[in-house]
Amino acid sequence: MSGSPSFDSPSSAPHGSGSGKEEERCAKTIYDGSILIEGTLKRVEMDWEKKPAIGRICIYNKAVHWAKYFFAKFYRHNDLEKYSYAYIALACVYLVLKIQDSEKTHIISINEFLELTRRVWQPYVKERTLKVVAYILPRVECILFQGIDFDLGVDIPHNYVPKLIRAAFNMKVDEVDRLYVPNAEHPDPRKPSELIKHFLRYCMGSFLCVDHSPKVVAAASVFYALRVTGLTKNPRYKASWVQEFPEKEMEDIIARRKFIADLTRRDPGDHTRSPTVLCEEEKPRRESVAKRPHAEEEAEKRPHVA
Repeated sequence: MSGSPSFDSPSSAPHGSGSGKEEERCAKTIYDGSILIEGTLKRVEMDWEKKPAIGRICIYNKAVHWAKYFFAKFYRHNDLEKYSYAYIALACVYLVLKIQDSEKTHIISINEFLELTRRVWQPYVKERTLKVVAYILPRVECILFQGIDFDLGVDIPHNYVPKLIRAAFNMKVDEVDRLYVPNAEHPDPRKPSELIKHFLRYCMGSFLCVDHSPKVVAAASVFYALRVTGLTKNPRYKASWVQEFPEKEMEDIIARRKFIADLTRRDPGDHTRSPTVLCEEEKPRRESVAKRPHAEEEAEKRPHVA
């Protein structure tokens, strides 16, 4: 399609593949977008839990992974400077709310969505009113669709973890957790499942989730957790499970994940902290629908698109 981003051409240089400050800024921005996604979806889930007619909708874990994947996929092939990451993150969340496969689905309008999550996204777009953001969001959603090549298919590493654990121990994840007892050599108090969860959280908050197959990322997370806890020395451990995965690629994933974790220095449970890179620092460009200078005037003419 003419004018659409190229996903296969060599000219589509990956962001963050260089070094220095630009790589760090890129990693921080992608991670900040993932934090915004987490906080926004958590706010939606908390509200839905309070409504008896809807009941508890267990969308958070799967939805947040999907939204992060779409977000990272978009920016792996598009300019960070051209499109405001806050708007793209909100578009990812709103898209996932419409396609998530919960048995109980609640239709939510754009205005309702933005009003509900205002406290989460407002620090990222301080210069915009709700009316303006409500006008901009559907247009950003169109940009998002084009940026991910209209592909809503998604496979995430979390789907592979139980099978990989079983291949390594012929046990369930919770049974492997019980094998671990912190000691002087391996003092980390976290269970293997917790280490895997935190490892994958950083992977989904970076380009790692699109640069590598989800199964290899899952394998790296499992291998990392078992190595940190010393369970690779357990008599029940079957080292043969890891042979199908490229060792160099897994070590690269582990090293890049550590780089991201050290760079961001965030508490994995923190959804309230301020973003590292605020949108106000990014210069508006005419090419970006998300930052058109006349967006406020257009919003006055068309209050919202629900």
